[in-house]
Amino acid sequence: MRLLPLSRQQKVIYEMALYGGDRIATITVNAIIADNPSKQVMQKALERLLIENEILRARIILEQGVPMQCFDDEIGQRYEVRRFTSIEEVDLFAEELSNKPMPMNGNLCQLIAFNTEDEKNGLIIKLHHIISDAWTVMLLGRQYDAYCKQLQGEKNDALTLYPYTDYLEKNLQEVNSSRYKKDISFWLDLYAGRTNACYLSEKTESSTNTRYVQFLLETEETSITKRICQQVGVSSFAFFFTLLSVYFKRSLRQEGRSFYLGTPVFNRSGRIQQSTLGMFVNNYAVPAAVEDELTFTENLRRTSSLLV
Repeated sequence: MRLLPLSRQQKVIYEMALYGGDRIATITVNAIIADNPSKQVMQKALERLLIENEILRARIILEQGVPMQCFDDEIGQRYEVRRFTSIEEVDLFAEELSNKPMPMNGNLCQLIAFNTEDEKNGLIIKLHHIISDAWTVMLLGRQYDAYCKQLQGEKNDALTLYPYTDYLEKNLQEVNSSRYKKDISFWLDLYAGRTNACYLSEKTESSTNTRYVQFLLETEETSITKRICQQVGVSSFAFFFTLLSVYFKRSLRQEGRSFYLGTPVFNRSGRIQQSTLGMFVNNYAVPAAVEDELTFTENLRRTSSLLV
């Protein structure tokens, strides 16, 4: 059984899950595939996924009070094959599954291959964020589909996936380097005095559900937004980030004070990282560069320059 420290990204998830009530710790997705594999094929494809990707067999343990991850040699009870009456029943099952907490000292991966009476087939994926991000879910779905095709004798090249443990070992070397210590000093100086988080409201519920707030733009509003971005020469992300900065500044009465907004970054810069199952997403604190005396367009250009 291998034992390795958490990566920097995993440490963030560990702290959030430990002190945030496990509300945003898991991701559950059900994906439909085009083929109609047999139960035996589905089972063998799941076993191959778990055998070849040890990050799916990870558990978090404490070693002298320090969180570490160990990798089980056996695949254990991390997969099953089920049959449902309809895709609607699949959706209900996946929703119920997403509401169940996933303790970090237990299995952090649950894979359920399924077929339905109306001949729909697919894979339900539930992962703890400490071992996965959204890109990982996509890779898992593609690899499962490729394995099913191969087991049925179809010509299909499976992805070449790299072990997350390689990334962990490189990450450990980087953390112990002098360059990393200089980076820490730089960022601590940059964010000095801005350690207190602000919230629009306090969330006290203990539900494992994550609350997402979505705003849908009408077709006309979308066209206007695109036109503005093209005219100013900025991305749509910069546009909405500027809007959010203005909103927070007014809502939190931040006149005359600088503040930062956190945003996730992909953090998979190369081919190997883009072909690795695991947690890579980083959070970056971006300074909200809006000033009251400037126009929205001027603030938009300032924000865009910080995001490049």
